[in-house]
Amino acid sequence: MCRISFLSRRTGLVPRGLLCAAAFVFATFGCESPTEADSHALLTEWTSFWLAKVRLSQGEGHEVRIPYTFTNRTGSAVFLSNCLGRFARSLEMQRAGEWVAAWHSAQCLMESPDIVIEPDEVYSGIVWAAGTPDELIPPPDESTPYRIKWLAGHFSTGEQLPLEERVSNSFTLKLPR
Repeated sequence: MCRISFLSRRTGLVPRGLLCAAAFVFATFGCESPTEADSHALLTEWTSFWLAKVRLSQGEGHEVRIPYTFTNRTGSAVFLSNCLGRFARSLEMQRAGEWVAAWHSAQCLMESPDIVIEPDEVYSGIVWAAGTPDELIPPPDESTPYRIKWLAGHFSTGEQLPLEERVSNSFTLKLPR
């Protein structure tokens, strides 16, 4: 069953057209909610995401948008180095039992004040990744686990947020039909 909660949680009211469009997409493509909610502070909306074909400046490629939430359970404020509302993050894939980088966000050219996430606060975001087939494509069996990894995240002391707080539940990427 799909969760549409992030739409209403983030904006309060959702235009009827947006809800209808979301319901159509969910019914057409299907999705599954994560079952690891208790074990991950960083949690994706679903456990499976479809890549979409797009035209890039380098030619044809794929893109994916992955909504997620982060619940700050650390007991201290968490600070994210801010780049006009974005921060460093990556997608990792599991190969031979190891997590390896599959995509990472662009380098920041204009720093902004840190994003502050207070204790017990929920932060919502979307990882948008795009690339040519050789940069971002799942294996043909589409069963390879992926996860989001925040490259940023620290406490007021400057100590980095522990890795287990900066990685999401696992999910899969599927090629367009």
